[in-house]
Amino acid sequence: MLYEQISFNKKFGRSSLSKMMLTLIVAWQTTMYSLGIVATIFMFENAVFSVKVILSIFLIWFFVMVILIIISRHWNTEILKRQDFFDQLTRGINSIANNNFSFRIKIEDGKNEEIRGYAESFNKMAEEISLTQERLKKSNWGHIKELEDKIYNLEITKKNLENKLQEYL
Repeated sequence: MLYEQISFNKKFGRSSLSKMMLTLIVAWQTTMYSLGIVATIFMFENAVFSVKVILSIFLIWFFVMVILIIISRHWNTEILKRQDFFDQLTRGINSIANNNFSFRIKIEDGKNEEIRGYAESFNKMAEEISLTQERLKKSNWGHIKELEDKIYNLEITKKNLENKLQEYL
């Protein structure tokens, strides 16, 4: 189990949660092996009585180990989901910083509600920025069109004035 967690941390060790899981497993194994040493010493003092005590201690140890394996696998899966979300969020922020507003965080069904909420908020923000950018461009094009019309009208007026000046001279 310790080897599995160390391998996991080498591969995905960026997360503080994965470091916490490794610390939990090391602490658990240290206490359990210490308990095993004490139980073994106790067995040499009174063999018949200590077999009952040691057997019950090791059964408790075994069940705790199974529970911790299940918990560590669950948390490692959670760590991967969260890390995937943070990786996507980083890519999305970089995308928006580079004026690419089409990036969206993909939301999987297995994600928890907290991550889903953050992802939906990010996607909504990116959509709003994209729409605002489009409105701004359209608004600017509208102003440019108005200016072009005014310039055209000024050119017509200029030609009319030139023609009248030519007639007058």
